[in-house]
Amino acid sequence: MIIMCGLSLSSRKALLTLMVIPLTACQWIAGLNSLDRPALDAEPEGEDFEIVLDSPNDTEQPCTPFEAVCHDGADNDCDGHADCDDEDCTHPCACAQEGEPICETGETCCNSGCCNTYQDLSCCGGCSQSCPPGQDFCCDGTCASCCLNTHCDDENECTDNVCTGGACTFPSRPGYPPCSSAEGYCCGDECLTCCIDEHCNDANPCTADACTGGSCTHAGIEDMLPCEGGVCCGGECRAGGSCCSDSDCSTCRGTAESCASLSSQADCSAQIDCSWSGTNTCGPPGTAVACSTFSGLQCIECGCTDNPPCVGSIPCNSITTEERCGTCHCTWDAMGCTGAASACESLAETPCSQQAGCYWSLCNTDTYQCT
Repeated sequence: MIIMCGLSLSSRKALLTLMVIPLTACQWIAGLNSLDRPALDAEPEGEDFEIVLDSPNDTEQPCTPFEAVCHDGADNDCDGHADCDDEDCTHPCACAQEGEPICETGETCCNSGCCNTYQDLSCCGGCSQSCPPGQDFCCDGTCASCCLNTHCDDENECTDNVCTGGACTFPSRPGYPPCSSAEGYCCGDECLTCCIDEHCNDANPCTADACTGGSCTHAGIEDMLPCEGGVCCGGECRAGGSCCSDSDCSTCRGTAESCASLSSQADCSAQIDCSWSGTNTCGPPGTAVACSTFSGLQCIECGCTDNPPCVGSIPCNSITTEERCGTCHCTWDAMGCTGAASACESLAETPCSQQAGCYWSLCNTDTYQCT
């Protein structure tokens, strides 16, 4: 506050609210002549009076980096130049003369030029306000991630693109709408082949259609259940009233026994591809083993003379048991069934019945299965 001394205005004070540079007390104020001097001259001399001048701000205003506003009468950046005298105010609209066209309807004149504070990102809500990264739209003066639903897109055909309160949301589409990525249906926010069993209908009355984990399965239902024109057999509708016939079942089944497992000559000879061989003798005939290869009890057991050493020789065909034949270094020619039996599936009906472990399949009319 600044108090000025001078002549009185009768018994009253002149209160002026002016923007002035502070002066020493009792100095005359520049410009007072044009405002209030006539009134002062009309008063009698000799009486004291005071003029109280109030500054709009008792505290000094901070300087801005540039001339923030080009039409407020202030030197915002404290460089000694105010408003249009400052080089920061370069755009025509900031310093246009009264009556000149400035900006289009809906635009605001900013230092940098005309700007739509309702739509432009560089001045959204005000000349000096710009939208931060991630908020790419100005919605009626407010920075936002979206203004319309069309501003949102998560590239997922199973979600709706919704803008709510300036932010995008992607709720799942209701129900099970069709989708193209899996040629199926939207299950929540995923496109899958199926969501429910009804999506898996294969138009086959003999299968149970099910949706499991987004995929369809079609398991055959119980045989002999009726279907149009017949009965269900193995997941198919078969004409007639039976699931099998002898023509369906005419095949050799089972597991053929190996020839080596047949211990009698009769069983061996009865099977195809098997033959009985051997003589149950120690030989081959005419083979003799030198006794010098034996020692100790082995010399005596094999029929040699133990002087010692063991001398002589022993013919293999003189040995009568398989165990002694081996002890005396001879070879036992045992009788047995040899050969390779054919697999059942490769046999026709007659040889199938001759092969142990194989059988010719026929339709069982009680169970409707081939047995």
